[in-house]
Amino acid sequence: DKISDVQSGTERLVDNLLSELEDILDGSNSFSGALEKSQSELKKNPDIKTISRLVVDLIEETDQVKKVNTTMEQSLNVMKDEVCILKHSMEELNTTAYTDQLTCIPNRRAFDKAIKDLCGKYQSEGRCFSLLFMDIDHFKSFNDTHGHAVGDKVLGFIASILTKGVKGSDMVARFGGEEFVVLLPDTQYDGAITVGQQLCLKVAQKNLVIGAEKKVSLGNVHISVGVATISLGDDVHSIVERAD
Repeated sequence: DKISDVQSGTERLVDNLLSELEDILDGSNSFSGALEKSQSELKKNPDIKTISRLVVDLIEETDQVKKVNTTMEQSLNVMKDEVCILKHSMEELNTTAYTDQLTCIPNRRAFDKAIKDLCGKYQSEGRCFSLLFMDIDHFKSFNDTHGHAVGDKVLGFIASILTKGVKGSDMVARFGGEEFVVLLPDTQYDGAITVGQQLCLKVAQKNLVIGAEKKVSLGNVHISVGVATISLGDDVHSIVERAD
């Protein structure tokens, strides 16, 4: 829906702008024609009556150009507001495109873009980074026992803990299914191991409870974490595969 709205809004804006430009061009051609005609008649040494008529015609043409310009200015102001609305819609669309709708954290597309950028910085600047690749232990059996609705809540629960457990420019994203990833810029292997262990503990220490009125404890959830640090010869695929 958002893509359709942005597309139709942009088409309408372009159509309106083209229409305004056509009006400007028509007005300009008309004014140029009037000037050329006046210039031609003035070269013939006209009498005062002809000169008076030429002046009146030029005043009318000038007034017409002013009216067109005023109308155009008003239209451009309206279009400026429409551009601002479209820009806001595009920003919302961009956010939606890079956000996992279930957990409200960055999605696979956002992760792919971020790790590609980090690999580029490593190759050009030598800046190190590490990757944590994690999944929820026995998540399939958990889903089979409690149902997918509860499974979805667990995914949101894990995403929240992981997000709160990192800091700075670290990035948590949902990789797919019950798999999550964490990018750790400027972090060596030992530091990444420490962060991975801390996140495992933070998740394991939480008792998952569902139900607003009748609270039901689901016990503790555990995650497994793989760690990899960028090295010479790595690309996006190889470091993800190694962490996995």
